[in-house]
Amino acid sequence: MPHRARSFTRLTVALAVLLVAPRAETRGDPRLELELGFGVSGSTELRTVVMTSPLLTLTAPVTTETGFLARWGFTIATGEPTDPAYDSTYFAAGNPLFGWSIVFADGLVFTPALTLPLARRPAADSRRPASSFALEGGLGLRGAVDQWLWRPDQLALVFPLAYVTWLDPVLVEAHAKVGLLIPTTSDDADTDFIMQPGLRLAIHLGAGVWVAARLTGVYTPTDTGDNFQGAVAPELRYVLGPGSHLGVTLMMNLDSPYGPFTEPGRFWGVHLTGSSPL
Repeated sequence: MPHRARSFTRLTVALAVLLVAPRAETRGDPRLELELGFGVSGSTELRTVVMTSPLLTLTAPVTTETGFLARWGFTIATGEPTDPAYDSTYFAAGNPLFGWSIVFADGLVFTPALTLPLARRPAADSRRPASSFALEGGLGLRGAVDQWLWRPDQLALVFPLAYVTWLDPVLVEAHAKVGLLIPTTSDDADTDFIMQPGLRLAIHLGAGVWVAARLTGVYTPTDTGDNFQGAVAPELRYVLGPGSHLGVTLMMNLDSPYGPFTEPGRFWGVHLTGSSPL
């Protein structure tokens, strides 16, 4: 197998399932990954709120140096209302993302992407606590990363750059994402600019078992309020085979607006993940 083909296969797997799996064929197979996030919160209107937030990712190598990426998720918030006027459940759809990965060098991947404004704010007379938790849940359960997937009534242009390398015995992933969020309604006339760095370190314990830790930061310079969110996420993962894995991650927000996770009413999440070639 040519060196560049091996490199692309390694990178595709590393960026799609976040750990290197055994090499597949030169062009590789399409892969589907499911991340299922769970979180518990509460408010004076809803005593206990359970949030469920699936996120689907499809990656499909096209050539040895390019590939297609699609991602979409949604959030369901369910709580026990303290007043009959409050809704107990709300479904919030996310924004679908479509991207094109380009391998520039060994370990370096650029994936420009576009999101479509599928997420919508509820009508004014339907805004209830459950809808607020659902709209914020996709962000709060994930440390506010990839806001373009969850922010309502906005179209986004996203420019992610990723670098993956081995520093024996550690797999190192460095990510830098820049997003431009453009409003599609008159409810919000401001365009937001987002900068999102991230670092992930993973160690192979043997027999397909990996442990990892991810540190992320999200900075929104166009936001005049609390415009930075930090989070840390330890992870345990078992690689079943080429492009297949099972894993569990604990996501903990370190500061406001969604944290710290140790305070009541703040966001934290448990994520179950899995992937499989198609």
